[in-house]
Amino acid sequence: MSPSFWRFLRYARPYWRLCAGSISFGVLKFSLALALPGALGYVLKVAASDLTPAQKEWRIAIIIAGLIGVFLVRSPLTYYRTWFAELAGNRIVFDLRRDLYDHLLRLNLSYHTNRRTGETLSRLITDINASQGILDRGILSAGIDFIFLNGVVIALFVMDWRLAAVSLLTLPFYGASIIALNPRLRRAATEVQEQISVMSGEVTEKLTGLPVVFGFVREKTEEIRFFRLHREYLRRMMRYIRIQASEITSSEFLTAAGPLAVLGYGGYRVIQGDQSLSVSDLVVFYGFISHLYLPTRRLADASPIVQERLAALDRVFEVFDAKPEIVDRPDALTLRSVEGRIEFRQVHFGYRPEQPVLQDINLVIEPGQSVAIVGRSGAGKSTLVGLVPRFYDVTLGALLIDGHDLRELRLKSLREHIGIVMQDAVLFSGTVRENILYGRRGATEAEML
Repeated sequence: MSPSFWRFLRYARPYWRLCAGSISFGVLKFSLALALPGALGYVLKVAASDLTPAQKEWRIAIIIAGLIGVFLVRSPLTYYRTWFAELAGNRIVFDLRRDLYDHLLRLNLSYHTNRRTGETLSRLITDINASQGILDRGILSAGIDFIFLNGVVIALFVMDWRLAAVSLLTLPFYGASIIALNPRLRRAATEVQEQISVMSGEVTEKLTGLPVVFGFVREKTEEIRFFRLHREYLRRMMRYIRIQASEITSSEFLTAAGPLAVLGYGGYRVIQGDQSLSVSDLVVFYGFISHLYLPTRRLADASPIVQERLAALDRVFEVFDAKPEIVDRPDALTLRSVEGRIEFRQVHFGYRPEQPVLQDINLVIEPGQSVAIVGRSGAGKSTLVGLVPRFYDVTLGALLIDGHDLRELRLKSLREHIGIVMQDAVLFSGTVRENILYGRRGATEAEML
């Protein structure tokens, strides 16, 4: 089983009572369905008995009344089974998305710089939404079907062990089909999710830069680019569907083959005059085996869906596995007051080690001094300034404020003493006032103005 699955279970653990409730109601719901073949067998025996027509009608009426009661009870069981499953699933998604967003805010700027915003959004929204199906269609449904399946198998062996053995002949083939196709399904689902991420990144990037697209009259170019990405998505999706269809086809064939084997063997025994198996017994047994193959079929059909969800979950935990590069040291100091002396001491920096951007920078800025950094585009001006609030760490050398190496200071206390006017204007959703007060929520009206 995928490591992501076990990590997902840790998020499900706080809601184990809801999961147990959903499984319990599900097992009860499906168990009540066994009343129908049982009632059918009883009706056949009553019809063949020596009772008077009035007595037969009375007993059949009682059976019908009982069946109505059983199916009335199933309705609230269905409701609570669904409610508990959805409640647990949505709470897990809430916790998972909250933790992922918190983690994204703690990752360094270099992580986000090297990835498209749309790809990150795809993992935060689309992939986490997809992962919800692992609980309902995977864990809970598998738990319900496994318990119910074992109960049905026991009941079948009690009824007729030879027919029960024949009915189980196709079950190993279900397992073989799942084992053979699941790895391929997982890979295909991962490729689909990755292409969705690429498309999301491309669309977000181009819609954000629409003035550039319009200004250079590149609409047709972007249409062709998106068409090619979408075509690749279609190709990957159709490959996934082909594998999924193969698994569904095999499960359908096995679901049909099992009852045929039972019917053939049971019919042979009845024709041969086997006293341990009457026609009514065979009809009842045949009614029960539909409840043997139904959960087996559900388990097989759920497999492609679970593999798709696990592929999405792998991408989610891939983000969790990314660690912040800039973190506070255990003995980091809190910067309480600042005079404002900034010193670059033989500073080297590169976004990639093999591609240095700044080399041997030595610069001292005294408190109250204004300094303009001038240079051509791409010379490293913004990079130089970005080192002061520790958006990035220097590769070699040291950057000091009031004699303290920035790496010795708590990051939060450092940035609280720095005011930044960004190169690109960024306005968050909300009022102008809320944007002005973004860096200092408690500022007074006079301070804001």
